[in-house]
Amino acid sequence: MAAPSLWFTRSSGWRSRLSKSNPDHLGIAAFGCGPRPRYVVLEGKVKLFALNEGGEESVVEVFEPVSSFAEAAMFASGSFPLWAEVLEDALLARVPATPFLRKLRQDHRVAFT
Repeated sequence: MAAPSLWFTRSSGWRSRLSKSNPDHLGIAAFGCGPRPRYVVLEGKVKLFALNEGGEESVVEVFEPVSSFAEAAMFASGSFPLWAEVLEDALLARVPATPFLRKLRQDHRVAFT
């Protein structure tokens, strides 16, 4: 099964502006490789989905402002084969896993903010 071609566009450190109109930049993340960030949707809509063995999508959830996704992937130690796709032009905040987890270990109150 082939995975979707997914890329960040117009990224500026902690945020990325993504465009639905550019077919080369439809998605934002393939969870399952390397440190997994958490994302916060600031503008637009993002679909989280899985691909079955036949390559068909199974939608997990659609996120709108101001909601976050990929928290489970951030804490998972194994494969987390979910994908995200921009449904309309979007602005996302990217929360890198390593510094977030370090801060969480230092101050458990972060989990409640």
